[in-house]
Amino acid sequence: MFEKFRKLFGQKPRQKPEGPVALSENFVLEVISKFGETLELASPPPLCVFDAAQLPYPKETIKKALQYKIVSVSDPTLMKHLVEAYMSLADWQEGIGSERVGFDLTSVDKAADPSTYAAEYKAGRAAYEKWRPILEKERQALSVDLQAIDLIRAGKVQLGAQADGPASGGPAA
Repeated sequence: MFEKFRKLFGQKPRQKPEGPVALSENFVLEVISKFGETLELASPPPLCVFDAAQLPYPKETIKKALQYKIVSVSDPTLMKHLVEAYMSLADWQEGIGSERVGFDLTSVDKAADPSTYAAEYKAGRAAYEKWRPILEKERQALSVDLQAIDLIRAGKVQLGAQADGPASGGPAA
């Protein structure tokens, strides 16, 4: 699914920036490409949460890059992938640590005793449920962001507009 990101945006890695970042078009494409690669190769499976430190760039940088591109993209298929990637940011949280939280069905030993499998599921599900309110709250906030982006794309809101001045016409950084 995210292979299209790599084809469209390239794969040149860069160091993670520190502090506030001004988003250039090349940097946006680089961030989205690396995040797309991460989603394709190492995204959290259902009922799992990963630490945001495992992302290729700070979560807020990825968020801003995706917002920037969602505002300007016209291809509906690419738009769908960008929106899905944006919403997936909720599955990456601060403070998880190096261990995944939740139950990863993809790592289950199919030859294991079913009672072991059931116990792992129960423990993983309980761990995930502790994070669920945080995930749901963030998904809600991301959804609100996307609704605002829809207004921008529809021309109903102009970025940088002031009550008595012209709009800047560009996406917010």
